[in-house]
Amino acid sequence: SMDVGRPGALALTLQELVRSGHPLEQVLPAFTTNVAAALRLPGKGRLSPGADADLVVLDDAGGVADVMVGGRWHVQDHVPVIRGTFEGALA
Repeated sequence: SMDVGRPGALALTLQELVRSGHPLEQVLPAFTTNVAAALRLPGKGRLSPGADADLVVLDDAGGVADVMVGGRWHVQDHVPVIRGTFEGALA
């Protein structure tokens, strides 16, 4: 496989930025609002009434702990609860 474009790359990058001392409130827009604006996705990248119910909860180390997409939990306590077509069955 190629080691490019892995799904976890963005989360690892955010975690490394925070771990190296960058304030979360300064680096987070590069992963959320800025991307949504560039892609012209008005319901994404922010928490506000009428926006999509997408949410990523970080743990104390800055890693991804929980993920909600469209108001439905996909990851809870670091464990996938919903998988995509090509990700295999839940254990």
